[in-house]
Amino acid sequence: MSPSQFFDMLYSNAYILFLLGLSIYALYIIYTNIRSD
Repeated sequence: MSPSQFFDMLYSNAYILFLLGLSIYALYIIYTNIRSD
């Protein structure tokens, strides 16, 4: 595997992890807002 392929894979994985964390964070905020009501 060449370095460029490695960094490309790393970037795409980081992007997926970022989206996953963002969706979990949003769900957590929505959940706490519903529970407080």
